[in-house]
Amino acid sequence: MAAAGAVAVLGASTLAQAFHERQFGLELYPRMLTPGVTMGEAVLQAKQALAARTSGYLDVLLGLQYLGDPALTIEPME
Repeated sequence: MAAAGAVAVLGASTLAQAFHERQFGLELYPRMLTPGVTMGEAVLQAKQALAARTSGYLDVLLGLQYLGDPALTIEPME
């Protein structure tokens, strides 16, 4: 029997507004599903893109933490 559990977690360490989290998700998902892009790169690029667009999302920019191997890549199912 194989072990089950999370490989990585992206979660808030502070209170965050749902709209801000949604905007971050819209930046993150295309990046994390791009072949060859690691999760560490995807999270960093998404935060940088969001910060370049607005200065009011500090709850997400500072409060979202990625716990896992930053070299992890996601392979979309076909």
